[in-house]
Amino acid sequence: MNKLWTLARKEVLLAFRDRGALISMLLTPFLLTLAIGAAFGGGGDQPLRNVPVLLLNRDQGALAAYVVEAFESEQVQGLVLAERVNDEAQARQRMDRDEVAALVILPADFSARLLAAADPQAAADDPTLVEVYASPSWRIGTAVTQAIVAQVLEGMHMGVRGIQAAIGQLAQEAAAPPAQLAALGAALGQTMLEAPPPTRAAITLEIDSAGYRPFRWLDYTAASMAVLFMMFTAMAGGRSLLHEREGGTLPRLLITPNPAPVILLGKMAGVAATGVLQMVILWRATGLLGAYWGATWQAVLVTILALVFCATGLGALIAAWARTTAQAGALGTGITLAGAALSGSFFPRMNLPGWVQTLSLLTPNAWGIEIFSRLQTGQCLVDVAPYLAGTLALALVYYVVATLGFRRQFSA
Repeated sequence: MNKLWTLARKEVLLAFRDRGALISMLLTPFLLTLAIGAAFGGGGDQPLRNVPVLLLNRDQGALAAYVVEAFESEQVQGLVLAERVNDEAQARQRMDRDEVAALVILPADFSARLLAAADPQAAADDPTLVEVYASPSWRIGTAVTQAIVAQVLEGMHMGVRGIQAAIGQLAQEAAAPPAQLAALGAALGQTMLEAPPPTRAAITLEIDSAGYRPFRWLDYTAASMAVLFMMFTAMAGGRSLLHEREGGTLPRLLITPNPAPVILLGKMAGVAATGVLQMVILWRATGLLGAYWGATWQAVLVTILALVFCATGLGALIAAWARTTAQAGALGTGITLAGAALSGSFFPRMNLPGWVQTLSLLTPNAWGIEIFSRLQTGQCLVDVAPYLAGTLALALVYYVVATLGFRRQFSA
């Protein structure tokens, strides 16, 4: 155990005494997080197309149909893709599977309540609700859905205010002579425009996002950049094995009484410890900027450990099968950048096609973004346990293949 600790400590000290390595591991991802967070202001603006929305209309009246038609109109064509449904339970199941961005529910008394509110004497103490059940994984798409519903409801509320004003004027002037009624027509339009908003609305909009946090660019970028540059660290650690083999250091170590597995395990443990320290430092540093990584430090730390274990496995795999340091460097850089592009390190992962998201799960980058995105919406360690299991399963595959490669090297 002392030999293992000595080898691991040596790798960590070499990494953190190298100024160039420190710039690559810590300063670069921190500055990128700062720049992207400042550029987007912590918001989530992103191109949208065909946002899937479910419409459940329980009302048979004409006014509810206007809301449905708003989602199917030419004005929003290409922006949202609305689908009418009748079963709320199935619709919510599709929401839970993240198949759609939102579920809009129009209550059975929608039209009746709105028409009744046109009576100036009617009270709206108990307004009916239009519910938008929002998916935490479609943060911008749900905002678009809410905006469409809110705009339609506002138009209906303005119509109600105008009708209330007109009925009130007619009631007051019913006994007026024809000449006064002619003037009344001109005054009604102005009265409708000047009518103050009612103290209570007959129809209100209720947004249910199940308590999840909204999407913020700063949160997303902080975690994704940390995972990306931790991958570079893991790849560099794997290359160090080849560098020592080519320089003759590794062969000299292998002829000592220390078993080969202990030497390899010690060096990879040092690479893993470096990656963990790198991630923890970036986690705490970006937290000072306001980046949110998760509700509990335990969930974040467990995720970091699982990701580093997976990334070092990939680094070991490349080192075990590459023939030269240059080849390992090219492979490591190419795989890391390709994995970052496929996983969504530079743009929101939820906007990628489904097959790309599935393919990217062959890389640690994708698992890291998947887990941290869920922790950042408020999910806990139990919720992300399946994703942590997937990360560890991928790591085991990496290490098994790497072991086969190392045996081939040492037996040669």
